[in-house]
Amino acid sequence: LTMRFTFLLALCVSLPVAAAAQSKPSGQSSRPGWPCAGNVDPSYVHVAEATGGKVLLFHPTEISGMTVDYVASEQHKETVFRALGQLDGERYQMTVPIDTTIESAYFPISIQCLQLATLVTPSGQELSVATPGVEYHQFESIRLFVVPKPTPGVWKVIAAGKGFFSAIVTARTELQLGQVSSFDAAAPGASVALGASVRGAFRQAAFHFVAANAELIESLQLDLQDRSEEGANYRGQVKKPRKNFRVAVTGVVAAGFPFQRMESRLSDAASLSR
Repeated sequence: LTMRFTFLLALCVSLPVAAAAQSKPSGQSSRPGWPCAGNVDPSYVHVAEATGGKVLLFHPTEISGMTVDYVASEQHKETVFRALGQLDGERYQMTVPIDTTIESAYFPISIQCLQLATLVTPSGQELSVATPGVEYHQFESIRLFVVPKPTPGVWKVIAAGKGFFSAIVTARTELQLGQVSSFDAAAPGASVALGASVRGAFRQAAFHFVAANAELIESLQLDLQDRSEEGANYRGQVKKPRKNFRVAVTGVVAAGFPFQRMESRLSDAASLSR
């Protein structure tokens, strides 16, 4: 079974959290023990997602991986894609638009009982980790890819395994989702004013609410308020979603490639405070 989530393409970091204190050495996924036989504490996930951090299931012996992630995250500040959820052995395929403004992309993938985590380039070929310039790190339940000057187009993240998973794509780019206004403590379903900005050069933009697993909740009608060489500001009335959500923007860059950016933090539908 292949699960396909082609988020919005039809229309067009913070420190990791060590989610457990016990694990086993790399390469022993078939043996009992953490992470396959463990439980990921939901409170870790909630705190990480609510603050724009991430859950990476490092073993205590893999502490060097946290340093790798920190350095890569600091070099790739803009969120292009985020998804998390639970897998039950199926293949999970995610499509990610990489545009011409992206100078470098970082792909951290974490699956509790990891069976497969790979990237497919726009040409349809699996990314070779031996490609000059590509940085690749393999851990028990984590794969980290840094791809300099990624080919523009639709990339695919393909993963398989069981249990908790998280897939994130961040980038070094001048095209950014800027400030998104606060919802304060508005109740789910309440009508609120949403303001958002896009920084950098682009042709057009549209805004959306997306769920934790990156599926589209709703496309939004935000009106352009002003635009300059630095970017543009948008505003409109929206209804606060009844499930946890992120604000995302999609559009087209000057070179004609689709782009996508997301908030790093996952907003709580029940209670928001910024």
